[in-house]
Amino acid sequence: VNSESLVKGHLQELKLALEAERRGIKVISIGMKFSDGVKKADTDLDLLLLYKGKVFAIESKAYSNAVPGDMVRGDGVSLLKFCEQIRNSGDEVTAIPVFIFTKAPSKQILQWLEDNGIKTIVGESDEAMAQLDILARL
Repeated sequence: VNSESLVKGHLQELKLALEAERRGIKVISIGMKFSDGVKKADTDLDLLLLYKGKVFAIESKAYSNAVPGDMVRGDGVSLLKFCEQIRNSGDEVTAIPVFIFTKAPSKQILQWLEDNGIKTIVGESDEAMAQLDILARL
């Protein structure tokens, strides 16, 4: 990952967090480090949000071109591991895994996410948080 795409990714996380706060969605963390037990080193969760009594664990991708499928699958596995760790913590809290893309990924990636129980949102920060609001009401 080059530094430009890293900066773009962090900016996207901040935009999402700002839009979430603007809408009354509580930002619990941005870039929280955790061990998923799969990757050799700690990984990070882009956003952890609390809204309408629900916790949303979010990975976001701000690619202008096609998002690499292996990257989405890798981050998707980490996202599911994070949600599993929360579920197993004994707090009776569950986290809903969500992937937010600025540009829609391939049909295969969308299908993989759906098959694995990961919600998908496509859009810029304002559209993404509007869709999260709808998701929270389901």
